[in-house]
Amino acid sequence: MKSVNPRPPAPTFPRTFRFAYCFASAAALLTLGFTSAASAQQTFTATLDGKPFESDNDGITVVPETRSGTVSISARTKGFGAYPPPKGFSDRVSIMCPLPKAPQKFSTVGSGGICTVRWVIAGRSMTDADYKTTPNEGEFVSTASGAKNGSVNFTKVAGKTIEGEFSVELVETKTKRTVLAAGKFKGIDEQYGSKGFN
Repeated sequence: MKSVNPRPPAPTFPRTFRFAYCFASAAALLTLGFTSAASAQQTFTATLDGKPFESDNDGITVVPETRSGTVSISARTKGFGAYPPPKGFSDRVSIMCPLPKAPQKFSTVGSGGICTVRWVIAGRSMTDADYKTTPNEGEFVSTASGAKNGSVNFTKVAGKTIEGEFSVELVETKTKRTVLAAGKFKGIDEQYGSKGFN
């Protein structure tokens, strides 16, 4: 007669251990999902005076300001949002507009209810050691004298997400040289306690 070795009993764990294990696993999956989603949420690409410009998630900042009724979107050259940042100085593109509650298009010329688009080449910030002694390499503004055409079109305004595109004439503040700028962006309001756009 064959002898059959009985299967050893499966290990048992206390109920509190099983709950903690399941909770930790779920939290890890959620964190991984949020991290991967956040890293791909914000984008900013443009063509500035015929040259490509691209930012990344860490280089984009979106600030809706309900007191002033404005929204600012700023983007630094891709890679400069890392720490420590690479050597040198990044270009910066910023957009300041009236705060939209829904998809809306604004002009960058004229008076009242307009947007300002600004492109600073190799822009220094107040935190840079040589901020007071080294000037920016160029500063182009859509509202400077001589700029004739331009608009910012917000195509999506939902919760804390804002998307849009722009096409503007920019004028260098010193030389008065005119260049064309166009691009697209998607940004997230990441301010703590902010209610977003609507």
